[in-house]
Amino acid sequence: MSTDKIVTGEEILLIKRTNIVRSYKSDSEGFKGMSYRLYVLGGKAFAVHQDDTFHRALENGEIKTIAITVTEEGYALSNFVSWKQAIAQRGNQLAFDALTVESFKGIKDLNSVPSL
Repeated sequence: MSTDKIVTGEEILLIKRTNIVRSYKSDSEGFKGMSYRLYVLGGKAFAVHQDDTFHRALENGEIKTIAITVTEEGYALSNFVSWKQAIAQRGNQLAFDALTVESFKGIKDLNSVPSL
């Protein structure tokens, strides 16, 4: 059974990139010829595929939220949300929340509604 650990805020700053890069053990994992890097958070290491955009995003401070999958076998990066994605989502949500019956009064052509 696996669960996700959600990492946000200043806890992201505590993630340490290690110099440990390992090749996948077998072809049956579906990652023939690929490798992964280990990161550490709170004494627990988690794996990130070598070609994942996470590496650069973490280095550049672009990450808002991280989901780490926790299994009996260990930890692995599940997904992450960048600040750019989060800001776009918030803008879309604000625009959506502003849509009311009152805001549509007087609009005769729905194609003239401002886009995001």
